[in-house]
Amino acid sequence: SREIGLQTPAHPLAMPALDTTRMRGRAAAAVALRRRLPLVSAFATWFAVQFLGSNVFCGWPSATPSRAQLARIGRPAGEVLYDVPVSNNGAKVRLLMYKKGLDVSVVAPSTLGGLKSEEYLKVSPEGKMPALVCEDGSSLCESQVILDYLSDKYRGLGPDFIPKTPEGRARAALLARIQDLYIQPILGAAYRGPMDIATRAANIGEVNRQLDILESVFEGPYATGAEMTTGDFSLFPTMIFMHYMLPRHFGWQDVFKGRPKLAKWWDLMLQDPEAKRVFDEVDGALQKWEADGRWEKVGIAEHVKDTSYQWAY
Repeated sequence: SREIGLQTPAHPLAMPALDTTRMRGRAAAAVALRRRLPLVSAFATWFAVQFLGSNVFCGWPSATPSRAQLARIGRPAGEVLYDVPVSNNGAKVRLLMYKKGLDVSVVAPSTLGGLKSEEYLKVSPEGKMPALVCEDGSSLCESQVILDYLSDKYRGLGPDFIPKTPEGRARAALLARIQDLYIQPILGAAYRGPMDIATRAANIGEVNRQLDILESVFEGPYATGAEMTTGDFSLFPTMIFMHYMLPRHFGWQDVFKGRPKLAKWWDLMLQDPEAKRVFDEVDGALQKWEADGRWEKVGIAEHVKDTSYQWAY
């Protein structure tokens, strides 16, 4: 049974086995607490009843906990996300952090000397971002791994964004895989160089095909159904890249033309304050790239002049 108090968790601070009467009493107290405060996780409730007393959670007035309230139940402090505003991979993690109100510091890898510096490679052996340094000093790499880790670790603190059904979780995982395996590797054609013109044109065409696939997989109105989930977080920052680059530099009329589910979803996401915050961060960084002449420097401005290749879809 997973009811609180019916078994002692395997935890370094676990108490000795209790007699049946005490266990029933503590279980009843925990259940009563959970009825009053449904967002408190099972483990946090058990911990509070065992060690801190039954009143530790009293006074939570809203669904999204404040920093002080998180600290009150022993939320680990000191986590650091190494990332920069333009990172579409890191932005999916930042969106979760903003939505849940997590107090995770965001620090640029340059503070450790850059992505390939000796100090940063201790954090991220692949020399990539984002990377998360956990409260115990260990580190995690790969944006989807970090997103899933924080979603699981802080389940019940503030709103949750893990789909409630197996089908929803599978759809969110599928969308994340499409993004990481089939879109991210080719989207560099829209902003990186050097790259031969034929490869760039072929990859831009493949981006168009992947958008059609996303349209077919999307449930609507959000990625996995009626509620925003990690599936939306996985895709939204990359869509910011497409929305900015493809019309401006490749002549697309509308990234979402002929894709009604994606078009409705995009408008819905931009109405969300935290998603709009991420949009402003990424879009603002792309505008700085623009001012710096990035698309001229990497050869894209010259490539798109060649009309023997198709650039607009």
